[in-house]
Amino acid sequence: MLKLFINLALACSLVACSSTPKEQTSADTDNQKRNELSIALSKSPCYGKCPVYSVNLDNRIIELNAAENTPLIGRYTTEATDDEIDSLIDVLKNAPELQEQDTLQFDQHITDMPYCDMTIKYDGKTKVIKYRFKLPEKVEFLDKFFTQILQEQFRWESK
Repeated sequence: MLKLFINLALACSLVACSSTPKEQTSADTDNQKRNELSIALSKSPCYGKCPVYSVNLDNRIIELNAAENTPLIGRYTTEATDDEIDSLIDVLKNAPELQEQDTLQFDQHITDMPYCDMTIKYDGKTKVIKYRFKLPEKVEFLDKFFTQILQEQFRWESK
């Protein structure tokens, strides 16, 4: 009887000491989704004075390699804010163009415009967008986001 009591007490203490897995909160899920977003954009030269650069967003860090016709020339980094990441994710969720195909190509026949190549990795999917000029509104938002952030010289740190 004493052995049974000891075994029962030992079993209860083991159960009491074992930790239960932490439930994932909505904030944890949001942070995980923010961190898994990755966007790479590169813009080639054109026949005029088009900005030539590549920019990569990965784990909230934006790396810029600006070659010519941009406010900054060289390699720089900055960190994207939660609001910026959330607005990008919102666009990705609500862009039907990005849900349909893995590779999208627009205006490839206009050769005097810069060639742009964007790769988006989010929610376990990879999308490649190749374009020169005109884009659907939601996809254009992504391009304009990086164009705008490039103009904000104060936030970039030289590498």
